[in-house]
Amino acid sequence: MNGKNEKYVSELSAVRRKKATSVKKEILKHRQQSTAFDTNEPNDSPSFSSTQLDNLVIDLLKKLKKQADRFRNVSAAKARAKRTFVCGLHESLKHIEADNVKSTIVARNLDEEVKGLILFCRFRDACISRNIPIIHASSKRYLSRALGKFPYTNIVALFHFQSFEVC
Repeated sequence: MNGKNEKYVSELSAVRRKKATSVKKEILKHRQQSTAFDTNEPNDSPSFSSTQLDNLVIDLLKKLKKQADRFRNVSAAKARAKRTFVCGLHESLKHIEADNVKSTIVARNLDEEVKGLILFCRFRDACISRNIPIIHASSKRYLSRALGKFPYTNIVALFHFQSFEVC
């Protein structure tokens, strides 16, 4: 048994001594260059740091989610009738066209696939034609975390939020 363990240990040490291939070296070099912070280079990507608007939006969504959970605990049928928000592009568009939506929240880091869809263009045009405000706030990760949704939530449509207004 002792001889087998020594053989196994020597095999592991042989694996650890392998040199990185040229492809692996290029990948590591590229990672180091991309993660290095260069102040001279302009940043084209939007900032996802937390702003006051982001914090207010997340707080509003958390309160709406808590209210929806309370309604669901009382009665599932009443909870469906008294929904305060829906998540997702298709659901949001459906309720916008039914004139149920008062406001929409769109993540700032919206997927490029979603932006290119005709459905998103219809969503944006419907919001503009019905004078529904589109709030670009927070990120997909924080929106979905506030609502307890998985996977990420790109768009949230709000039906009513009168009791949650901030002074």
